[in-house]
Amino acid sequence: MKSLEQVKRRRNLRFAALVLILFFGISGPGRSILSAFEGLVAAAISPVTSTAGAGMSRTADVVDSILHVGSLRRENRAMEAELAKLREENRNLNDIVNRSSYLSNAAAIEGNHSKGAVKANIVAKPAGMYFYRFTIDKGTKDGIRKGDTVVSALEQGSDASVEGLVGYITEIGPHTAKVRSIVDEENAVSFRSIRTADGGIVRGLNRKLEGYAFDMYADLVVGDPVFTTGIGDGYEKDVYIGAVKKVETDEDKMVKSISLESAVNFHKLYEVYVLKGAR
Repeated sequence: MKSLEQVKRRRNLRFAALVLILFFGISGPGRSILSAFEGLVAAAISPVTSTAGAGMSRTADVVDSILHVGSLRRENRAMEAELAKLREENRNLNDIVNRSSYLSNAAAIEGNHSKGAVKANIVAKPAGMYFYRFTIDKGTKDGIRKGDTVVSALEQGSDASVEGLVGYITEIGPHTAKVRSIVDEENAVSFRSIRTADGGIVRGLNRKLEGYAFDMYADLVVGDPVFTTGIGDGYEKDVYIGAVKKVETDEDKMVKSISLESAVNFHKLYEVYVLKGAR
């Protein structure tokens, strides 16, 4: 009996609890209490949700920033490549402008010689500042031979000529040849003034052109342009050598000394032209 009483009591308590829950859930006062309870719960978890929301927002901002930085890097690389291309084009244009006289004179050399002019690159030279002896990348297979005159297109415009005398070929093979320049001490070249036809001989001396006039009373003055004579030394006739730089007369020795300034810059000589069959 006692156990039956306990069962009934528990059943009655459960029923009463159910009635109270329904009362608070449906009735106004009950609903207010529940709402207040919900508010307390919401207030308790609000900081957590706010923090989580802010964290998510910051994470999104960071992701956007990373993506934006990657895009900027790609754009920067593209701009750097374009800038490098423009710089290269600018260098090429400057080179063409700076070498315009040279390129024009080079084209003239190729068209001025009936026997032909072979363009060659210098591929070797002895140590030192001057190109007094050097090797070129052309040989017998290109139609040139030992003794041919070698010239260079002038870098600056000149009223005298488009080409300057460099030297002549001393040794030759099928694909290469060796050149001795006029500033070499073992080389000599006869000259004449185009103004007066007075002439003389100069040779390399300390990488300069020093010599004398045939006539002590020759009318040679500083600035006179001089050319090859084509007599004796084998150089092609009327190739521009340079201009008279100094004239000195020694009455006792009956000699008029001449110094010439070469038309060619032997400090920077990279390509030349071989005049076929000239020597």
